[in-house]
Amino acid sequence: MIAQNSDTKSVIADTRGNILLAVSFGALVVTKGQFIISPLVPEIITDLGITSTQVGVALTLMWLMSSVLHFPSGRISDVLSRKTVIVTSLVASFVGFILLAITNSYPLFIISLAIIGSGVGLFIPASFVRIADLFIDKRGEACGINTAAYELAGALA
Repeated sequence: MIAQNSDTKSVIADTRGNILLAVSFGALVVTKGQFIISPLVPEIITDLGITSTQVGVALTLMWLMSSVLHFPSGRISDVLSRKTVIVTSLVASFVGFILLAITNSYPLFIISLAIIGSGVGLFIPASFVRIADLFIDKRGEACGINTAAYELAGALA
């Protein structure tokens, strides 16, 4: 027999749910933004007059920055606060996307992708830890919603 949980309240039914939805929406946006760059490579090569190797170097830098900042993000969010790291990472991502949108040179292209990678790298661990902190009772369900946002971003890109 399966044990029934008497608490059938949805994870998005209160203030914690609003935070979950905001963080998950942030995950969707920053991840979709990061994933959408690769399909634009032919246009980037044409617009900036660069080679596919140069684009590959810039994309590698973006993903490297994202990967390298995962561990420090968790530590930084322990020292500062989850909210501080999440907001800072979203601002960094936004700045990176704005710079990417207005870039007209290879150096600015590299800088914008490095900033985007840094923002995403800081965001991901802090977002999961924030959700885990808020949803002790329904952590799996809440993390599942957040993970679904990351997966949806990949599908939409």
